[in-house]
Amino acid sequence: MNVLIVYGTTEGQTRKIAEWTAMHIRESGHEAELLDGAALKSDLDLETYDAFIIAATLAGSMTARNSGCVDSPL
Repeated sequence: MNVLIVYGTTEGQTRKIAEWTAMHIRESGHEAELLDGAALKSDLDLETYDAFIIAATLAGSMTARNSGCVDSPL
């Protein structure tokens, strides 16, 4: 299986999690490619991948919850 992991990071923590995830996918005998979402190219051939993981920063989520923008925690 060939897995594409696209991540977006503000302080580098999401990238570390994406790298950890890719390592475990590879240890399981699969292929994994990491791409920074900020550097995605329009000609990326998604047909070459069997699965996708999208990882994103959640910074500010506590601010939204405390401001009343979020009714209930996940």
